[in-house]
Amino acid sequence: MKYALLLIVVVAALYGQTFSFGYVGLDEEELIVQRQGFLRNPANIPVIFTHDVSYPNKTSPYYRPMLTLSFMADAMIGGTSNVVAHLTNVLLHIVAVLLLWRFFIALGIEKSKSFFYSLIFAVHPVFSQAVAWVPGRNDTLLAVFVLSSCIFFLKSLRLRSWKPHAVHFALFALALLTKETAVVVPIIIIGIWLWFSGVPFSWRRFWSYAVPWMILLVIWYAVRAHALSSIPGKSLSAMLSQILGYAPQVVVYLGKIILPFQLSVMPSAGDSVIWFGLGALIILCALVYISRKYLRSSQVFFGACWFLSFLVPSLISYDDPSRVVFFEHRLYLPLIGVLLIFALLPGRVWKIGAPILVGFAVLAFFHVRTFRSEISFWEQAVSSSPSMARARNSLGVAYANAGRLGDAFQEYQTAYRMTPDDYLINTSLGNAYRLRREPALAEEHLKKAISINPARAPAHHYLGFLYATQKRFSEAEQEWFLALQYNSQYAPPHEALAVYYAQVGRFEESIVHIRAIMELGAPVLPELMNILQTHQQP
Repeated sequence: MKYALLLIVVVAALYGQTFSFGYVGLDEEELIVQRQGFLRNPANIPVIFTHDVSYPNKTSPYYRPMLTLSFMADAMIGGTSNVVAHLTNVLLHIVAVLLLWRFFIALGIEKSKSFFYSLIFAVHPVFSQAVAWVPGRNDTLLAVFVLSSCIFFLKSLRLRSWKPHAVHFALFALALLTKETAVVVPIIIIGIWLWFSGVPFSWRRFWSYAVPWMILLVIWYAVRAHALSSIPGKSLSAMLSQILGYAPQVVVYLGKIILPFQLSVMPSAGDSVIWFGLGALIILCALVYISRKYLRSSQVFFGACWFLSFLVPSLISYDDPSRVVFFEHRLYLPLIGVLLIFALLPGRVWKIGAPILVGFAVLAFFHVRTFRSEISFWEQAVSSSPSMARARNSLGVAYANAGRLGDAFQEYQTAYRMTPDDYLINTSLGNAYRLRREPALAEEHLKKAISINPARAPAHHYLGFLYATQKRFSEAEQEWFLALQYNSQYAPPHEALAVYYAQVGRFEESIVHIRAIMELGAPVLPELMNILQTHQQP
């Protein structure tokens, strides 16, 4: 109990600072803020299992029901409260740390080593994004379900009891509903059985696990295919091509585990340095070679397979090549394989490892602070990935939200020079020109953004505002309705239409949009609330 309590205290001490953090402007708007009306309604729980992760806000190629369910829990408890969202992330990290400790003990790692490497896992700076960035919890959720599934598998194998057997399958199903990477869990489980369980392999018992695994995989695949049926997929050859093309990033990721000195909130391939990764690989191989007489090669092989099996699928991206990011939170589950290899090495860890543990904790404490605000987050993104136009554009948005319109405009211009055909950058630059009262350039860039991605709701919304200032009201109304057509959860067009209809005396139509804003859980302007109270039917 004292070990568990100490792990909890360490995580709370390190990440308690996140309770005062805001959102950083990376996916939270689309996944959380704009979907408050949807997330607060318990009747929508079945819906999340039949749609993609961004529904009904937009379309996404990712199927993540458990992530959306966690956002629902946050919304029902605290609405858009940053404190509740960050508290959930910290609690999930605590659960994952405790499960890793129990998992290592179940694998036969001595208790002192299990505790030490659980502490390393708890404070590793590369996990700052998984804990401090709210949507980063998806990988924490995956780790929770995978680790607990493995623990219950070992219990069912050793105790020959149907209860842990059933719990194992239930947790595997939840892992599948969290992230597609979970499809490799059965392979990992077989490795645990062969090399760590101490239970002889039996084909009869194997099929008692394999048949339910296959049934769950088939059901999951069918449900996922239905949920993503309207979204273009990626061919197997395209996936393999991406994995091969981005293979050097595996070495970069390894460097961030062992030598975490080049951390970035938005790592790009062009700005990543492979030398730390090569140094880390040499260190790891040297330690394994020196200790080879005391190691079982099969167990070391298993640790490497764990690392690669959970990491390599994350190299597949649906983004444009100029926007591909190798997020560090994706190391959350793969890193366990590397920690396992270190835990298998002979010798006492505390004498040498204590300074490393303290160093990691200090690095993590300061890196976590990068996530305290939009500006601090995106300034670090630009500093660590200067060639990424996406980061420049988002820094501009952060500056604009803080009222620093001149700084924002400079970032948009820089981003545009780097990637002139990006729809987000053109949207931002077009809106900036609108605010600068340069209507011709504003219209040019907003229309360009729409031509690149017609389903981009903000571009239609800003173009509607531009037309309204030019008294082209019918065109403005059309653009606002197009924005809502592409994103029904986007409150600003509702607000614009409510104001416009009120100004022209069409109060019934204005009230429709005021009520839509309220249903979305978005704030309503005081003047619109007055209209609602004055003109709504008794």
